[in-house]
Amino acid sequence: RMGKQGQALLFLRHHEDAYVQFLKVRKVPLGQYDTQPDLVSLRPALTKLLIADRDVMEKAARAYVAYVRAYKEHHCKFIFQFERLDLGELASSMALLRLPKLQEIGNKRRKGGWVNFTPAKIDIESIRYKDKQREKQRQVNMKGLAEAAASEAKASPAARSESTGRRQVAAKGNQATGSKRKASNATVLEDDDGEFARDYQLLKKKKQKLRQGKLSKAEFRQQMADLDSDV
Repeated sequence: RMGKQGQALLFLRHHEDAYVQFLKVRKVPLGQYDTQPDLVSLRPALTKLLIADRDVMEKAARAYVAYVRAYKEHHCKFIFQFERLDLGELASSMALLRLPKLQEIGNKRRKGGWVNFTPAKIDIESIRYKDKQREKQRQVNMKGLAEAAASEAKASPAARSESTGRRQVAAKGNQATGSKRKASNATVLEDDDGEFARDYQLLKKKKQKLRQGKLSKAEFRQQMADLDSDV
């Protein structure tokens, strides 16, 4: 990744198997692992880890958000179709205690979709950091937020409006900084993305011809093998 070599374990669902052909065109060495029957669920053990340390719980939530965003923004959108990603099942597989506040989940619900997920029956705020210093600071922060909320509730409408205005200005500043950062990252990846996009479009055209009946499965496999040898 990012110009560096390494190894990764890739999980694909049945309708995502075209990605294997794409990786072969990209000259990525692959080895297949067969799934084992009757595997024991790791979710109970993972749930215990999340409950035992707030830091682990927060990292699990960040991993979920990163996965959803990466899936949604993947270049191979005709293979990785975000509409077919089960957000609830994904959260359960990561043993999340509750769903993060994520725009993609809200959009799915507004479109009439359903996210099937059962949150853990536990008070999330009661989960503590194992790091005593971090937990102490969290308690201080929680107390400060409670006091600020109480003070704002007692404040006049004019004072509350001024406070809201300051928060909106700060939010706009953060958005501008984020936009600059994204533009910088896009420039760095431009060359690699161009080559990636060409291979992707080529595979997409071949796949469309297969679906339209213009290519047989045997012809598709042969042409993909020819592309693999030419790259």
